[in-house]
Amino acid sequence: MSTAAASSPPQPGLVRPVGARGWLVVSSAVLLAACLLAPSQAQAQVGPSPGSWERSATPVFRHARLLNDIAPTAMLQDRDGLIWIGSQTGLVSWDGYRSRQYIADPDVAGSLPAAFVNALHEDRQGRLWVGTDSGGLARLDKDSGRFASLAAGPQGLSSARVFSLADDGADGLWVGTAQGLDRLHTSSGRVRRHTDSDIPSGLPPQRISALLRDSRGNL
Repeated sequence: MSTAAASSPPQPGLVRPVGARGWLVVSSAVLLAACLLAPSQAQAQVGPSPGSWERSATPVFRHARLLNDIAPTAMLQDRDGLIWIGSQTGLVSWDGYRSRQYIADPDVAGSLPAAFVNALHEDRQGRLWVGTDSGGLARLDKDSGRFASLAAGPQGLSSARVFSLADDGADGLWVGTAQGLDRLHTSSGRVRRHTDSDIPSGLPPQRISALLRDSRGNL
């Protein structure tokens, strides 16, 4: 896995801030809900009973233009409260007021390795992992705005098309690709494939579209 210096600032073309006017209305696929807690006048005078405000709340949906009218392909809210949205044209972070766009630019070191984002995952250390449709796996350094990428190859992933991600409960990440299941040891950068001995037998060497580790640690 290649690494980028954390102290280097983002370069032009890597990160694009989007002003408040830039997000007004996107495709109907991006719906960010907010609840208006509005108890009736009678309830306000008497005092609402426990849980009554939940029944009287009115859901309100607001459309936000964040992705140039391209429908999102993946969404995640990290431990800091930022909402991350992947699309066919890149990655966007949104704090509720402003958005920032990360784009793929082959001429800029540390940029997103591919524009089409399929999967997002935050690990136990708070690191953001991005599965792309043609550039393999990427890890974002939130301080510098740069990505370290892991491509397909003899020492890399089974395929550059990453469709799903899941924590393995230890120091690793399950990676679902177009050519089967991989397991990445994040500390060493070593990849174990579905054909290796530590990957359980029985899975076909085909596309893994979704992954989930349950409360008992079963994948």
